[in-house]
Amino acid sequence: MARNSYAETKIPTGKTSPVYMDAQQIVNGFLGHNAEVEFGTVTGTGALITIATSFDPAMIMVINQTDSSIHFLTPSMPAGSMMSIKAAAAYVGTNGLSLLDGGFTIGTNADLNAVADVLHWTALAAPDRDGSL
Repeated sequence: MARNSYAETKIPTGKTSPVYMDAQQIVNGFLGHNAEVEFGTVTGTGALITIATSFDPAMIMVINQTDSSIHFLTPSMPAGSMMSIKAAAAYVGTNGLSLLDGGFTIGTNADLNAVADVLHWTALAAPDRDGSL
């Protein structure tokens, strides 16, 4: 499994002088604070896959490159559900994504995790109310 906690790809910001941002700077700007983010790639198995992170994720995103679908999970979604977007968005109530202390699982839902699917994942941590991670 490929894993990165800091992006190597540089993205132009559109400013007149060549200024680049890495993925951590983009996430920090999007969330408005220093955020923890980890991402990687794993090959689908059709069976439950557990991904360990160095923090308790607050949001998970998995992009299935093979199946052209994207899957999200946040604690505010209905219990046991994730949002899947393929042709149209729909909640998936079983065998989807699950948050764990220190990681998450990628379930056995066929649109999410089939044998040999290429899955790109991102996990984000949320700060405590005092702003610490």
